[in-house]
Amino acid sequence: MNYFSSAHPSLVIFSSCQNNWPDSNTLDQLVALDKGFNFPWSLDRWKDLDQQEHFILFLLLESEELTAMGLVYAPNLEQSELIKLTVQACYKRQGKGIKLLENVISYLSSIKAESLFLDVEETNLAALNLYRNLNFNELGVKQNFYGPGRNGISMRRSIDATQA
Repeated sequence: MNYFSSAHPSLVIFSSCQNNWPDSNTLDQLVALDKGFNFPWSLDRWKDLDQQEHFILFLLLESEELTAMGLVYAPNLEQSELIKLTVQACYKRQGKGIKLLENVISYLSSIKAESLFLDVEETNLAALNLYRNLNFNELGVKQNFYGPGRNGISMRRSIDATQA
């Protein structure tokens, strides 16, 4: 992976079906990072996204190291959904999640998206605090969404076009 060689954090954005999906080395790093997520995907699942429309992958890099990633499904401008957001364990509590999500919101604003939805496990207090601090509002609880006794909270944030 050599998208940027700066010591400062860089954001790389990939869109499915546009011939710019990550290379195999980047996908391997993505799979390794995704193992820290509650429901990690296989390498084949990540590769298959390139053939599906409306997925946008955001990678936060620092000195060419993948530190955080976010995956958004944006089938239309009315609503987009944050499918995954994860930060490498050694970079947690350093503002990487906020930086990545702020960039996601800015990008969505630039394409005139109206809302960003997400689901988060109700016991994931760090993620809940992150989303609340970035003005996501709770819509409701999804009983057993993450498995028996593991409820999800649906959240939404309006995207303001002035944020781009």
